[in-house]
Amino acid sequence: MDWLSSIARRWLAGAAAPAGLRRNTLLPPLHQELLSTARSLLERQEYRAAVVIAQTACEVLTAQVIRHLLNVRQAGDLEEWVADSLPSFSLDNRAVRDLYVTLSGDQIQERSLWPRYTGHVRHRNRVAHRSEAATREQAEDSCAAAAELIEHLEPILNRAK
Repeated sequence: MDWLSSIARRWLAGAAAPAGLRRNTLLPPLHQELLSTARSLLERQEYRAAVVIAQTACEVLTAQVIRHLLNVRQAGDLEEWVADSLPSFSLDNRAVRDLYVTLSGDQIQERSLWPRYTGHVRHRNRVAHRSEAATREQAEDSCAAAAELIEHLEPILNRAK
């Protein structure tokens, strides 16, 4: 669990930035740091943790993208309501996906990355909620699916700022 406290410390350092408390250190975006952590866990043969953290990276970025799209549409005042209303920020969840598609116009479920991503989420849910094991190949697939989704979503943060 050493990796978790490391992420938490760095995230808290980044969260302190709005209050002017952050040192002059540039941190990678949290979703990238989480994906990097998932890959490190994979190399350390901690396959279950790699699968779970890969999905966490996806959900962190999805939340950022939805917040960004709400602000672009001048609906930023809905951020708190959206966060309180959704069960997670997994695009595999119908409500999250519908909101994302409505805000972005991106029919993500029709993209070539979709089957791999949804397979990863199903496996992640079995690992997280049923204590199912994960093999190296499954952890590699999860990291690859997460990287593909992240590559697809990141450019949205740079549009229409």
